[in-house]
Amino acid sequence: MGVNDTRSIGRDGATVPAVLVLEQLAVGEPGTTAELAEAVGISEEEARSLCSELVERGDLRRKELRSRETTFTVWYRPAEGMETSPEARAERVIASLSVPGASEMMRDWRRDAVRASYEFLCEEEETTTTELVSSVYSAHSAGYTDEEKWWAMVDERLACLPGVSRTTDDAATVWRFDAQ
Repeated sequence: MGVNDTRSIGRDGATVPAVLVLEQLAVGEPGTTAELAEAVGISEEEARSLCSELVERGDLRRKELRSRETTFTVWYRPAEGMETSPEARAERVIASLSVPGASEMMRDWRRDAVRASYEFLCEEEETTTTELVSSVYSAHSAGYTDEEKWWAMVDERLACLPGVSRTTDDAATVWRFDAQ
């Protein structure tokens, strides 16, 4: 992973966007590195790294607190300018997604494919993988000539977006959007 990568590997092996750490904090409410790590399911070292990156981007603030026994760091969200709608949060996550591609333009096309899939799901509120792929792939193939490879790229990224859930049974995978 590069220095600018906004993803971390969680305990279950899945990648975690930095924005998911950010979303654990209510505006103005501090959280410790340990609390954030536990909430997102990553190590404290990974949480600290993601929080530091969010501080650099201006999305998070850091403060050192001292007591007689110890000093510890708390992280908090600034009050100004933070959108809280699922769509606004999703846009921040999509912008930070690590996607494959040889050029930045190709990576942008692939983020656009994830965005288009998310928008389709938001409109439908519930759909199957088959319906989603048949509705989105042709207009947003993102350089993929094969639907299965395209879906392999979109699938895991769509699943990490706010308000998105999926259930799988013997017949199909059903995707749902809940604006919460």
